[in-house]
Parts: sequence; structure tokens; C-alpha cells
Amino acid sequence: MHTICVVHGVGFFRGLVKETRIKYFCDQLTARTGADCIVYSWDHTGKIPTDPERDSWFFKPIRSFVQEVITDYSYVLKNLTKLVAEMPVADMYVGHSAGSVIVGSSTLRPQVLMGSPLQLVLNLGLKATIPDIINIMHYRDPIAAPMNGVDNIVLDHPRIFPLIDPIIGHMSYWNNDEVIEIAADFYKEHFRI
Repeated sequence: MHTICVVHGVGFFRGLVKETRIKYFCDQLTARTGADCIVYSWDHTGKIPTDPERDSWFFKPIRSFVQEVITDYSYVLKNLTKLVAEMPVADMYVGHSAGSVIVGSSTLRPQVLMGSPLQLVLNLGLKATIPDIINIMHYRDPIAAPMNGVDNIVLDHPRIFPLIDPIIGHMSYWNNDEVIEIAADFYKEHFRI
């Protein structure tokens, strides 16, 4: 049996809905491929400062999201060697957000990246050998960036919510059946199932 390792980004929704969404994603991927799906769970202790002076119903979630993203990526880049060493060995990897940077800099195995800014990190000089990758980007995801030399797939499903709340676009991959189908097809293509 083949193994797919899913590497999440810590992200804005830490502890709220992430485990449910990731479990759904893994269950669906296993059902469609027959592969064993394992999650590499990582975290950091970085704290987002409280900011009561600028508390606002509109800007607070956006500010918190941006600060969390900066904290996540700072931690990943500072601890990349350790995170890569701890990541389980698998036949294929799926990485989301900061998790895509861990996956993208660590293995030559097939990869599905979701909401990934890996190209931005590569532009800063991170060394990585680019294997066979599919890079999935939600149309309204403010973190995702196209990658050079790989298949970039844009999910073009603009809805009103991602216009108002860009965080929704970035978190939408986990329970999106189109994303799961793309990942399953990519797996089947590589392992001739």
C-alpha cells in the first residue's frame, strides 16, 4: 500500500476546524486512491500580540491572519531542517500554506501544493529541486502564488465570501471536492491505479 503524507500550515484557524477539515480531506483521498493517508502535524509557540487599541470587526481578523502567516513562515524558514527531518517518509506529499514550504523543500516525490507561496520563498534563495508538482490556487487566495515550471491550477470559483474575507479562499482547499479529485487523479497517474 502506498502512503500519502499531508502537511498542513499551522494557520489562522488553529484548533478550530482544521482537524475536521484535514480528516475529511484524508478520508476522501484514501477512499478515492486506496492509499494510506497520514498527517504530519507540526506547530510553533509563536504568539500573536493583543492589539486592543486597533480592535475592529473588519480589520482584526485580517490583521490576525497576516500576523499568523508571518509567524508561521518565519518559524518554518528558521526550523526547516528540523521540520523536514521529522516529516514521515511517503510516496506522495500534499502540502498546504506553510506546510507546502516544508514539503517543497524536502523531497523529490510527487507533490500536490495548495495555497502555496513556495515560489516566493524560492525567489529569496531557498534551494529546492522541483519534482513533479501540481500547484493548486484558489482564485481569491492571497497567499497562493504561481510556480515556475510546474502545473498551476486555478480554482476559479469566485463567491461573495472570498471577496469579503480572503481567509476563506486560503482555507477552502481542505473540503473542496475538486481539489480532492485533482489530488486523487495525480496520485493515480503516478502509481497507475
